[in-house]
Amino acid sequence: MGSLEGSGLPRVQGGSIDGSDAGSPERSHGRLYAGTSGFSYPSWVPAFYPPGTRGDALLRSYAERLPAVELNNTFYQHPTASKIESWLAATPPDLRFTVKAQKGGSFRAMRGDPGTTVPWLTAPYRLFGERLGSVLYRIPEATRRDDVALAALLKAWPRDMPLTMEF
Repeated sequence: MGSLEGSGLPRVQGGSIDGSDAGSPERSHGRLYAGTSGFSYPSWVPAFYPPGTRGDALLRSYAERLPAVELNNTFYQHPTASKIESWLAATPPDLRFTVKAQKGGSFRAMRGDPGTTVPWLTAPYRLFGERLGSVLYRIPEATRRDDVALAALLKAWPRDMPLTMEF
């Protein structure tokens, strides 16, 4: 990952927010992946992106600053293999992708047969390999609570594919 030196962006330090665990041997271990919802924002030039950054260079530049990104366009269109390959090629191996589950497939999986819809919905996400941080599954506000449908979706969801639910 690129350096934040001179970027004006804050650097995250380890430990609790209030410092109560300073020097404590019982610290959590792992890695925090922080990112934004989307990356293709030309209006972020020059505050976030270097002057002149545009097009395909936006993701590359983004990945020099943050270790994770949420892909919003996957909500509107199922990603193609070539698109996923281009995202992977444009970014370092430690960048993690949160993929927003495709809208139509998400709806069908909750209202139809998740046993057939979930494999279709998740197949392209496997191309991310270990770089898949999570699949963000958005349940629209207007959707009535249905515990049976949710249980069926969770049962059909691949155990090896991280899932984040947004209600």
